[in-house]
Amino acid sequence: MNQMVNIVTRDSFSANAAPCRTRVLVQLLKQAASIDPDVLFPVMASLLHTHLDHDHQHRQANLEIRQSLDNLELLLALEIERLGLRDEVASVSHAAPG
Repeated sequence: MNQMVNIVTRDSFSANAAPCRTRVLVQLLKQAASIDPDVLFPVMASLLHTHLDHDHQHRQANLEIRQSLDNLELLLALEIERLGLRDEVASVSHAAPG
């Protein structure tokens, strides 16, 4: 499962491919929102709630945000797997910028 999660993380993308990764993530979030809104939206709401209630130096809030982002990353990895896009997303991770 860790390999699957790393498909959309910074470890698998060069800095030059960041716009490409962003497009992939946008599409995955759209897909997840249409398939699993009851999972995606609470994670997003938790992120926003924690961010709004604390300043940027609040250690516990930062840990909670990181945990929510980890949950979101897992959700996207599961979505990649469910859609059978592992090879397609992996190929994008090594693509040229744009």
